[in-house]
Amino acid sequence: MLVLSPQMAKLEQPIAAITAQAEKLGGLSPEQWNWKAAPTDWSAVEILWHLNASASPLMPLFEAAIQKISSSGKGAIGDAPFKLSVLEKLFIKVVSPESSFNPPAPKMLTPPASGLSPDVELAQFLDLQSRFLQCIRLGNGMDLSQEKIPSPISPLLKLSVGAYITAMVQHERYHWLQIEDRLRGSGFTLGQ
Repeated sequence: MLVLSPQMAKLEQPIAAITAQAEKLGGLSPEQWNWKAAPTDWSAVEILWHLNASASPLMPLFEAAIQKISSSGKGAIGDAPFKLSVLEKLFIKVVSPESSFNPPAPKMLTPPASGLSPDVELAQFLDLQSRFLQCIRLGNGMDLSQEKIPSPISPLLKLSVGAYITAMVQHERYHWLQIEDRLRGSGFTLGQ
């Protein structure tokens, strides 16, 4: 069994927990998937679409960067944490659930007004979660600050793969809390 470094275990735990919760959502009704407290809020399926749209372009970049670090032979750091720059720490803080700053989603990550299939979005989300967990596990013991990858939103912004993975964990935590809120509002509890 793979023993993760403390830093990677801290990244894996929320993603594994969210994945386990998402696996229970297959029986939701269309009304539950689409429930909103206010017209300007996103529904659970819209939030899932946003998470998929955010992760889809990053996942192949994560996989390639981790492979490159691994094959270089210079990326091993064992249990030591990979380092984050000040800018990377700020970026992670902004996308975390604890942030008081809530920037609007870029247009390319804003869900369409209609036509979303909960089954399709959930299947894609679970596939991306599996790949994300694999990236976290494969990146274990590596210096994930070695490889920078461009933002799919703004190529001018380049962060380390470790920073993006950390930010994606925080971003997902933020939006999963919203999904839980929408499901409670629709009368569904994740414990069901």
